[in-house]
Amino acid sequence: MTQDKEVLEYMTRKLIEKYEKWGLELNKKKTRYMCLGGELEDLILNNNINIEACEEYMYLGVKIASKGRCEKEIEERIGKGRKVIGALNSVLWSRDISDHRKKLIYNAILKSVMLYGSEVWQLSEKHKKKLLSTELDFWRRLARISRLDRIRIERIREKMKVEGNIVQDIQEKQLQ
Repeated sequence: MTQDKEVLEYMTRKLIEKYEKWGLELNKKKTRYMCLGGELEDLILNNNINIEACEEYMYLGVKIASKGRCEKEIEERIGKGRKVIGALNSVLWSRDISDHRKKLIYNAILKSVMLYGSEVWQLSEKHKKKLLSTELDFWRRLARISRLDRIRIERIREKMKVEGNIVQDIQEKQLQ
């Protein structure tokens, strides 16, 4: 992290020197940098190395954006949650697996996929509704209730003995 372009160039040159000292080489195709709140222009070093500027990138499985917003990351997490629910569909509708075990699956798989990195999210009302909708889809399948049955959310939660919701879990994580 740096405050200005000159320091960034200096630090990058020093990094390349250290790499070369250890027998490593900077991958010019994969190396990028991101500027938070500034202009996007490529970094050209004196040894003819061009480092591309980018607006977003994945770091430890989390999409980081230069504007500091995380809408795309939240949407991606919701999408991954829906994929998990789809993959678990036969398990959720199964009568051979107890509801208790399915709740353990919810905590172990779905919540961990959907909440990864949620400590730094700024949730809009739109995202809260999407998160709750995805969570409800899980509980509805677990209860073997179709959308066509037109049963209210409160009734499904009551039937499945669900306390709290995924948005409350996110808010708890943010306060820790």
